[in-house]
Amino acid sequence: MKKAKMNYKLYLRQCRKDENSMLTDKLYSTLTQHDSKSVWKIWKKKFCTNVNSSCCVDGNLTNTDITNNFKVVFEKVCSPNSQSFHDKYQREFIDLFNRYAYDDFDHMLNIEDIEFAVNSVKLGKSPGFDLLMVEHLIHAHPVLFLCLKYLFSMMLYCGYVPNAFGCGILIPLLKSTDCDANLSSNYRGLTLSPVLSKIFEYILLSKFGASLNTSDLPFGFKSNIGCSDALFCVNTVVNYYRKHGNTINIETLDVSKAFDKV
Repeated sequence: MKKAKMNYKLYLRQCRKDENSMLTDKLYSTLTQHDSKSVWKIWKKKFCTNVNSSCCVDGNLTNTDITNNFKVVFEKVCSPNSQSFHDKYQREFIDLFNRYAYDDFDHMLNIEDIEFAVNSVKLGKSPGFDLLMVEHLIHAHPVLFLCLKYLFSMMLYCGYVPNAFGCGILIPLLKSTDCDANLSSNYRGLTLSPVLSKIFEYILLSKFGASLNTSDLPFGFKSNIGCSDALFCVNTVVNYYRKHGNTINIETLDVSKAFDKV
């Protein structure tokens, strides 16, 4: 009994040592790759304390009332600010969509496209309402990739996406650790989408990503660009004008509520 207890304690000690070693290796690897975003993500996950969920949101106390309250809040988030502009842009989109044609369909998708999309989805992510994870697809029979190829090809050919691809589990998360957890306005929504819809999105990006052009001015929601790039740009401009003896006036705008609308 004493020997088993001693071995158990030694095993726990070794596990803690291995965990610290793995954390050090991950931090070192991300630093050498100049991936500052991943560095802080790993650091926060390890050392930052999680915020406990509130038992009262907007005066609602029960789980059912809190859930229904968030349902109303996020429904407003997904509603258009102007119905007239929404209808106008919807008509323009439908008109362009009906006139769109793609002739090279037969060879549009292949097995390599499916494999690339599946391998692009991050492992260990929570499943959607279908309870499927990307690990299920990776370890499934290879014939599944052939089935997905025909499925996605027919979806592109018919211009149809199943309604289930737009369904997900919405989880409210606090925007910041110093926010008041009792106010629904301090929460943002995180949607757990079906894994098949994620794979289809990666296929669309790989095929048509070059045609999806956006402005070079914004720094947010862009690949390989973030806050550090925006700060570098501001510092460069400020230093340039200071070097030439000019006065710099900087105006900041609080946009903490700017991204509550879709």
